[in-house]
Amino acid sequence: MTQTRLERSAQQRRDRFEKYFARTPDPAELRTAMIIIGVASVLLLIALACFVAKSGFLGVVFLLGAGYAGVKGFSRKGAYDKAYAKAEPKPSDAEVDACLAADLVMIVARAMERLGLTYDDLETVAQQWDPVANLSRGQNRIQAGRGRPMVVFGPMFPARTAVGQDGVWRFSCYQVMVICPTSYHLAIYRTGIDFLTGGLRQEETQEYHYSDVVAVSTTSAPGTELTAEPTAHSASSEVRFAKTTLREFQIVVASGDRSKVVVGIADETDPEREATLQESRIDEVIAAVRRMLREKKGGTAPPASAGGSW
Repeated sequence: MTQTRLERSAQQRRDRFEKYFARTPDPAELRTAMIIIGVASVLLLIALACFVAKSGFLGVVFLLGAGYAGVKGFSRKGAYDKAYAKAEPKPSDAEVDACLAADLVMIVARAMERLGLTYDDLETVAQQWDPVANLSRGQNRIQAGRGRPMVVFGPMFPARTAVGQDGVWRFSCYQVMVICPTSYHLAIYRTGIDFLTGGLRQEETQEYHYSDVVAVSTTSAPGTELTAEPTAHSASSEVRFAKTTLREFQIVVASGDRSKVVVGIADETDPEREATLQESRIDEVIAAVRRMLREKKGGTAPPASAGGSW
């Protein structure tokens, strides 16, 4: 019973949010269909008039024309109605962000469970950015005790992409990294989330001694899996990138292992053209992790630059 309820809830969520990523058909297609149906109606009237006037041959010709036009017109209208029902009404940008905020709260709780930590185990870090509060317009927050985890999220490819009325890019799949600094080690939980259903995928945990962490930075990589033409919710939000470059946040350890999340997208041929993503404040996160590493390693060097560049 519980499983059925969860499946039903996931399906309802999919039905709702798939509309956000579906392209709304052009109203011109409906107008064309209605014009064809109108022509079919006129041809039918002419055919009836021909039959009344005892012009059977012309009546048959116009009747066949009316039938052909009618089939074409109603077929096009049916296809338009079906596509429109799949795309409208769309959830608002705020509704999508609020749902993602709730997902992040769930993922943080999952991370703490998988890592075997409580909030009292976490070190307090000088990083106040709360992506949950930002996404939910202050309606929700990451639970905090003595310390709190740092959360970084970004698109996980392949994914469907849409640009909202506010010009922000949103995705059907996200990668989430939860960084949990304790007094003796850095614990990291990563997972992918299918935004359309809320289901988690590819969960993994890493735990490192602070001395093993050798780099915290952003790097650029080709965006080979990115759809360059996302669904645009308004003409002003249409974006076309011939090729893309992804900016990735990375935590690298001495063994060469690295945990990474995409935090930026730019046009490869024009790096100044960047996609507007949901706010991550990645530079603040990087600065906070670096301060924590310096403190734990006993260093006193001044803060380094918080991020890389395209």
